[in-house]
Amino acid sequence: METEITLSNNNTIPLLGFGTWQLTGDEGINAIIEAIKCGYRHIDTAQAYGNEEEVGKAVKFCIKEGIVKREDLYISSKLNFFKPIGYKNTIKAVGESLEKLKLDYIDAYLIHWPNLTPDDSWKYLNASSWEALEELHKKGLIKNLGVSNFLIHHLEQLLKTAKIKPVVNQLNLNPQWQQKEVVKYCFDNGILPVAWSANVKIENWNREILNSLAQKYNVSTNQLCYRYGLQKGWSVLARSKNPEHIKSNFNIMDFEISDTDMAKLDELNSHPTAHNQCPDAMYAVYKYEEALGRQEYLKNSKYLLFGSLPIVEWKSSNSNRLEGKATLLGFIPLFKIKQKNHDTLKVYLFNFLYLFKIKLNYVKEVKNLIPDYDYKKLCLKGNENE
Repeated sequence: METEITLSNNNTIPLLGFGTWQLTGDEGINAIIEAIKCGYRHIDTAQAYGNEEEVGKAVKFCIKEGIVKREDLYISSKLNFFKPIGYKNTIKAVGESLEKLKLDYIDAYLIHWPNLTPDDSWKYLNASSWEALEELHKKGLIKNLGVSNFLIHHLEQLLKTAKIKPVVNQLNLNPQWQQKEVVKYCFDNGILPVAWSANVKIENWNREILNSLAQKYNVSTNQLCYRYGLQKGWSVLARSKNPEHIKSNFNIMDFEISDTDMAKLDELNSHPTAHNQCPDAMYAVYKYEEALGRQEYLKNSKYLLFGSLPIVEWKSSNSNRLEGKATLLGFIPLFKIKQKNHDTLKVYLFNFLYLFKIKLNYVKEVKNLIPDYDYKKLCLKGNENE
């Protein structure tokens, strides 16, 4: 079996990559170094993981020690969906990623999620962020462009304006959560599915099938699931901090699952994943968060004297954050609010004199306050026309 696959732009990507979610600090650096030593050449990170610096340090060490050359590696990262995005913010974000990774270029840069907003603003945000990625690609700072967690209608909308088609779509894919509709759409449009969370949690209902097949092929259940993904035509990301597991997860090229056993694993698709791994279901949750005060969509407001003269005007810098500026008569600065994270606001007089900090208390367990949804149905929304 080949170890690489050719993308629609004629570049190649390793079939098996190493995921780095939650791998931080020295433990993360050591795990990434171990992965590269074992033979992994695709190292996947993201701004939201908070470990681009660790990836950069591990890569630098392995290059310095002669373990690998830079051109042999495929480093991918993703736009932070917790921060404001759009054209300018994406340009800035990629620059920050390059600085943290200490690289001259990134092999692949992805929009991590299709911009989680319960309204239609995700369409513009995706398009403007993609335009920025295309510009950086032209400058040679990004070799391949891709997306992550995009369903069919997200892809269809992006392709209306994209000049460069995404070559990969990272998705939560495994025998238990196959997302057949979006996977087929990706293959039909030259977009390679890359599976994150490609292994399956062993539970009572699937224990017999997974354990019996793993024993049959003399492999672990993780190896079985990763091999399943490769035979489905996906690129697969494996993740572990355990050196033995890192090595064993990489050694999946010397066995092949029979068609009969692949069909048995296909049958595990009856149990969909949790709603927090599906964009459209997350939109529904965000709508309830908005109702509970966690999201603020006030973009502009004015206090008018005699119905026309603006006394105080408020302008928000981002439609789903509280930060913005208030001005007297529309131009004299009064105060500025900066939201550094979801929990803290800082207020500045005249836009620069720091006054005080506001701590926000959100309802954390929103899911306990919302009604049950058919999340599987929501995740299949991509089959419907908008």
